[in-house]
Amino acid sequence: WSSDVCSSDLLTRDEVRTRLRISAAHFSKIAAGKVRGLPKLASVPLGRRQMFVDTTVDRWIRDVEAKSCSTAR
Repeated sequence: WSSDVCSSDLLTRDEVRTRLRISAAHFSKIAAGKVRGLPKLASVPLGRRQMFVDTTVDRWIRDVEAKSCSTAR
């Protein structure tokens, strides 16, 4: 995690879930790394909250896209 990250670069679970357009239940499974074929989405624990760095979410999306393109036929 870069020291250049400021609070405006942090996203809540709901913000990421809305961005990905998925249900809360499915997002919880992704964040926990329990969805086969998808990497765990890295987060930053802040007390009881789980926050996500904006650039990490972008990279996760690109990684998933690249993986799906390489396995699709």
